Amino acid sequence: MWTSRFFCVFLICIVFELNISEYSASQKVRKKSRKMSKRQYIFRRSQTNLKSLHDSPLKLDVALKGEKNKPVAGRKDPSLLKIALRQQVDNLVSNMTQKRQKEESDIVHELLLEHPFYKNSTRIGIFMGKADEIRTKKIIKDICNDNKQCFIPWIRPPDGPEDKPLMTFLKLDYEDIKKFSRDRDKVYVRLFPAMSTDAFKYSGKGLDLVIVPGRAFTRDGKRLGRGDTMWSKFLTYFLKKKFRNCKTLGLALSCQIVTDMPMDKHSVKVDDVIYADPEELR
Repeated sequence: MWTSRFFCVFLICIVFELNISEYSASQKVRKKSRKMSKRQYIFRRSQTNLKSLHDSPLKLDVALKGEKNKPVAGRKDPSLLKIALRQQVDNLVSNMTQKRQKEESDIVHELLLEHPFYKNSTRIGIFMGKADEIRTKKIIKDICNDNKQCFIPWIRPPDGPEDKPLMTFLKLDYEDIKKFSRDRDKVYVRLFPAMSTDAFKYSGKGLDLVIVPGRAFTRDGKRLGRGDTMWSKFLTYFLKKKFRNCKTLGLALSCQIVTDMPMDKHSVKVDDVIYADPEELR
């Protein structure tokens, strides 16, 4: 009798242990499935974000089809659209031949000399063009030869630990370029900037005209920079507040002209844009 009771208790214990094992196994499966569901959700979410970026209103015609169709930028997320716009404009510029870039630079040069902003200015600030921008060396020479004062950008180091670098403009004589060195972007840079006159710091006269570079422009003056905001900060917080009479003029290659672009708090419009019309090159 005791033997049979013991045997029954033994069977009950075995069944109970089996149920516990099955329950533990099922719990592990559920936890694993929950982890997989979370991973799948994150993956699907990331795929959705990528899809929304690819399906954004930013449509750039890389081929340009004879350059009649121009890049168009939409108005969803400004930061994402700006990145995409920069990349596609970079591709267009990199595919431009040196001959074509020189032809467009020459046209922009002639248009600038006839522009009223240029004619009415005596103190002009202008950028030193990079390899993927309008060439400005001849323009600088003409500014110096037209009895106008020429100034080029320089990043002034901070005066104190809490100050930030500030872009300003230093006076340039054309012969000074021979003393310049070239940086990694093959742009002329000053060796001894401290010996030059700051357009704003000492004389206080400022500039009559600032000729501005950009990665892209619209015809009505919207500007997209390279993303470092140095030019935007200069135009917004310094030039337009302290020297409001100073005009701004953008120079662009034809493939850098877009029909529209997103704007944010750092975006600044220039007063006018000069670029070469592709029809003039046919």
